[in-house]
Amino acid sequence: MTFTLVALALNYIVQRERIDSFLLFNKYKENQRELRVQANFDYLSGVILRSTFMDLSQKAIEQPECTDFFIGLVDIDYFKQINDNYGRRMGDLAIQRLSQCLEKGLEVDYRDLADFVEKFDPAKDNVLARLGSDEFVFACHCPSEAACLEKMQGLQAAFAKEEIALDGQRLS
Repeated sequence: MTFTLVALALNYIVQRERIDSFLLFNKYKENQRELRVQANFDYLSGVILRSTFMDLSQKAIEQPECTDFFIGLVDIDYFKQINDNYGRRMGDLAIQRLSQCLEKGLEVDYRDLADFVEKFDPAKDNVLARLGSDEFVFACHCPSEAACLEKMQGLQAAFAKEEIALDGQRLS
């Protein structure tokens, strides 16, 4: 009887250690995923960082069949005045809304943030990055320069229609 109890106690200890190891390993994997997101994505806008953009766009440019890849810059006009007149929170909100508008219009699909960089397909994926402050850079696939310009004009018009409001103040 005591032998059985000792064996059960040892089995419990071994099982408990296995469970603890399993939980610790899962926590480690979660932390690794979070670190990859932090290393590649801007916390405010939710789009990739400049350094990640440079790496991914370089991958696309190096593809010989990638002849439909266009790169452009976007910023918010008079952004300093927005921050000065309405406050930084309104400026942050404007940055977030612009990044959302650009992501949608450029058909940027980050899918799983932690694995986006590893799964990036230079032949079809579009990317958007925040350079800093209110400046963004994008790389997208378009059939022609005219189609890309048309897309940009559509994005400009869409963002111009955005109403940004915070604490009873409206920004248009």
